[in-house]
Amino acid sequence: MKKILFILIAILATSMPLFAQDQYLDKDMNINIGMIQWAERNSEGQITGYTGFNLGLGISVTKYFDPLEVGKATPFWHWGTVMLLVPYVGLGIHYQVNEAFYLELLTFYLVPTIQIGLTF
Repeated sequence: MKKILFILIAILATSMPLFAQDQYLDKDMNINIGMIQWAERNSEGQITGYTGFNLGLGISVTKYFDPLEVGKATPFWHWGTVMLLVPYVGLGIHYQVNEAFYLELLTFYLVPTIQIGLTF
């Protein structure tokens, strides 16, 4: 398991300088182990947030402080529910590695969490 995680991190780390072009992301969906979300856009068509469902049988909403760009760390706040009744809220930083992969460091309540996800 450690070997697979190390290989995945090495691939992502080496792809960062190759694909980061400081451009706005033009994708409609993101998926990670815990949720699936659809993009929300501003009047210029830039992604300003995501709304969707999580595996805790609830909803999840992510709002970025700046439009999402490839190769740029973007702070955000998020909220949602677990089992449709228990609310949660947190802060985080989203880094879009390239057009396909992203990394997030966030809090779920006060617990720090790292997520790796796909954007398409």
